Amino acid sequence: MALPNATLSLILCLGWFMSMAQANHSAHFMTASFVIQASPKRAGPANSVSSPTSQLNAKKKAPVNAATKKVQVKLLKHIAGTGQAGQVIMVTPAFYNNKLRPTQSAVLISDEEVQKEQEKAAEADKQTRETAEKLKELFLSKKVVFKRKVGPDGQLFGGIGAKAIMEEMISTFGEEEFLSRKTVKVTSLLDANGKKIAGDIKHTGEFGASISLTQDISAKIEIEVEGE
Repeated sequence: MALPNATLSLILCLGWFMSMAQANHSAHFMTASFVIQASPKRAGPANSVSSPTSQLNAKKKAPVNAATKKVQVKLLKHIAGTGQAGQVIMVTPAFYNNKLRPTQSAVLISDEEVQKEQEKAAEADKQTRETAEKLKELFLSKKVVFKRKVGPDGQLFGGIGAKAIMEEMISTFGEEEFLSRKTVKVTSLLDANGKKIAGDIKHTGEFGASISLTQDISAKIEIEVEGE
């Protein structure tokens, strides 16, 4: 049975619309798939890694002695109730970090560094003692002579004290670096009989002086004062 022309036209139109709808749906699906595949992956949270600079700036932890729970430091200045400059002591980490380190009053020091400093100090002490013994021998071989203007009775115009004696000792015996040390000093002045005299030398004659060269080495020098 033949369909009327109107019905046939309607069927053809419906078929065309259905074909177009299916084509649009396929294109939309392909576009969506492409967008999903092309979208970049969202980066996860970055790992927290400290930079070399931040690591260097981190507070250095003092090595704590397991037995005493303290750290070993060398004092750079006198700290009342704690110690003298140059002294190696043990303190708590809190005392070092909160007081000594911020004020640059001390530095951490290892056992190896302590040993090296002790060896260096021992060598310096050895040289000091050798120089002191050398000077002690020289003092026996030569007098320290002063020439001063004097009055008719031999009185000096101005006395001769410890400072003048040390200066003349350097001129006579050399070793300026050693004799200029604050630890080397005249401890007493003596008359011709070896008795201590008070004050400066004030007249011509033969005298002597006791000299402290080191903590445990002392010597005597002969002094002669002549008038000009």
